[in-house]
Amino acid sequence: MSKSPKAGHTVYASMRDPKSKNKTHADELSKQGIKVVELDVTSDASVDTAVSEVVKSAGKIDVLQPTRMEAVATKTAGLALFYRLLRDQCELA
Repeated sequence: MSKSPKAGHTVYASMRDPKSKNKTHADELSKQGIKVVELDVTSDASVDTAVSEVVKSAGKIDVLQPTRMEAVATKTAGLALFYRLLRDQCELA
C-alpha cells in the first residue's frame, strides 16, 4: 500500500529551514500534498515543537520513517530525544 497523499494519507516531511535554505524542497513537497514542518533534531525545542505541531494537527502519528539517518548519525542524543518525545506525546511504547 502506498503511504502517500494521493492514497488518502496525511503525510508530513520535516527539515531544517523550510522557509529559507530549504524553501525550494519544502515548496515541492507542498505541491505534492505533503505538509512540511521545521525540525532540527539537535535542538530540544525544535523537536518538541515539531512533534507537538504534527500531533495537534493530525491527532496522532501512525508511522515514522526517518530518511536522512546518515545526516544525524553523529547526533545520537538529538535523535534519541526526538524518539523519546514522539513516544511520550503519542503514547507509543
